[in-house]
Amino acid sequence: LSWLTFRFNVANPATSENWTVTEVKRNGINTIGTGTAVKGQETVAWNPISEPDVITVFTGSHSVVYKDNDNDASNVDDGGVIVIPQPCTTVTIKFAQVNYADGSQEQEITLPLNAGEDDGWKSGKKYIYTIKFDADEILITPTVADWTNVTVDIPVEF
Repeated sequence: LSWLTFRFNVANPATSENWTVTEVKRNGINTIGTGTAVKGQETVAWNPISEPDVITVFTGSHSVVYKDNDNDASNVDDGGVIVIPQPCTTVTIKFAQVNYADGSQEQEITLPLNAGEDDGWKSGKKYIYTIKFDADEILITPTVADWTNVTVDIPVEF
């Protein structure tokens, strides 16, 4: 499967907490598919079979605080969401921005998602999308990483 996560940051420390994210939705996501695994191959071939759907990643109120390193930017999705590998779609973000002329204004923006150098989300990859608010633009930057295997001991009681 593919792992998607969304981080939020502010470009200028003077405008920290001037943006509040209220909703994040992934658009056009296929949620059902078939996977074919072939012995000796590391990846699974996925074939989405559902109608694309809108998946809500976050709803609430999340104040975006400036971090000097995007890796420390805040997540709104509790560590990410898992999707079947498929072509990249878009994300819609609802947010409020403090406007010194007339207070806070609610806004909505739909941004294209890409997978770095790939043409779609691939099996076993983690896609971190950093959305950075600035006074005159909103930037989205994808980072692609391999999943890290972790060994966990789970006690079993009889």
